[in-house]
Amino acid sequence: MKKYTSSVLALAAVLSATSSYAVETKKKEEKKSEIYCDAVAAPAPKTIAPGPQGWAVSLAGGLMMMDSKLTHETEGLDHKYKNNYKRLGLGITHYWTLSNRVVWGLGLDIFAGFGGKKVDTTLTQEVVIDQAGNTQTFPFAAEYTQTRPVSALAFAKLGYAYGNFTPFLMLGFRESYVKHKIVSKRTGKTKNFSDVSFSFTPGLGCMYKMGRWSVGAEYMRGGESTFGLDAYADKVRNTSQSVIARVSYFF
Repeated sequence: MKKYTSSVLALAAVLSATSSYAVETKKKEEKKSEIYCDAVAAPAPKTIAPGPQGWAVSLAGGLMMMDSKLTHETEGLDHKYKNNYKRLGLGITHYWTLSNRVVWGLGLDIFAGFGGKKVDTTLTQEVVIDQAGNTQTFPFAAEYTQTRPVSALAFAKLGYAYGNFTPFLMLGFRESYVKHKIVSKRTGKTKNFSDVSFSFTPGLGCMYKMGRWSVGAEYMRGGESTFGLDAYADKVRNTSQSVIARVSYFF
């Protein structure tokens, strides 16, 4: 009887040990499976290149400082005109940031210009004296005003991304619609003329990107030549400087 009882106990012990071993083995296999699955399911970290990328629309505003030299032989105008025009515009730009952090950008801005300063000047007036065609020229005092209601700027940018901060060089081609107004102080008679001016404007700037938004500033400088709609000025050589602040949204 004792032998039978001992045999039963021994068999129960073996079965219990076997069961415990099987349970522990199953738990280890499940744990390994979980670790293996987690390792496979974990996404690989993405490397995001610094600097601006893609399309951006912007709101820009600032000043354009213009130094004009106008000469018109028929009107007898020989005058220097300086003015600071306030400007507000909209723009669109596409940026590419390369793997080496070099940044390229191509864009277009349309600006509205505000402010025309009135200045005193002296012109000449040609008067017919007799039927033979003899003429005599008389000087007269006048008031001259130059306005620039609209201008367009196409530009390219080249820079380097230091994280979210990007300094860059610029080269732009600007076209401006220019209006001239002359009022005789003696008679009050008004003459209006207009022309189109073109300018290559190199410059520099910087931008700081915060998520989908960026803020920045730009400075450009260049000479200007005039090809007239009415060809008011015979000789024009303008020097311009512009400073603008820009807020952009990337989409």
